[in-house]
Amino acid sequence: MSLLSSDGFEQSFGALYQQFRSHYDETVSQAVPLPAGVDPDSFILYMQDVTLEGEPEGRWRELAERLSARASETADRPSIRDLVTRTSRDAGEVFESLVNEYGDDLTASVPIESVSGLHVRYEDETGDEQTIWGDGRSGDADARIQLPPVPCNSLEQFREFLVLHLVCQLRDCYLGMGVEPPEPFRVLGIGIDDFTEKYRHFELYEPYYDPSATIPGYRDRPQWW
Repeated sequence: MSLLSSDGFEQSFGALYQQFRSHYDETVSQAVPLPAGVDPDSFILYMQDVTLEGEPEGRWRELAERLSARASETADRPSIRDLVTRTSRDAGEVFESLVNEYGDDLTASVPIESVSGLHVRYEDETGDEQTIWGDGRSGDADARIQLPPVPCNSLEQFREFLVLHLVCQLRDCYLGMGVEPPEPFRVLGIGIDDFTEKYRHFELYEPYYDPSATIPGYRDRPQWW
């Protein structure tokens, strides 16, 4: 996503940007009209599926193979603590080594193939959640953007916000397994919606969704920015 040209990014995600802006700028029309009676200031979640081109390959395949090799070395360790600690450390070391070796080539082999239309989740008058699915909904998508509308002052700022959102989703995948994320993914912000709700409602979790939170080892943006 960060490697797309400005025109390519707008073609793929311009409708989502327009929808966000419509909540904060009355001169901007909605790309997807909300159902009658839905308060724009109530709970609304916008989603968009992202499918990458082809199967995992290149450097990402190498990343998976290196992690698998490290996991095999650790599999016979009797201590769960050892397993969790080692998995987190190994993931960070392997990711960092590939970034150092290949730089931008690490992501160059996985261009975006397609994106879906916008999906809208909202609360009806009874408080129940309803979802309107846009065109191209895919259960096989590689990622799903899932965000409430937030103010963004430009398309480039919106791009940075989406990249951060996807990095936060990776963070949530690690935290969901009970594993501390590798250092590049120790960022604060909104990630997977189900995890955001857990962070908000269960005291055992830190407020990882809040970019203004103070959590040791975490920052409000990826370290490569």
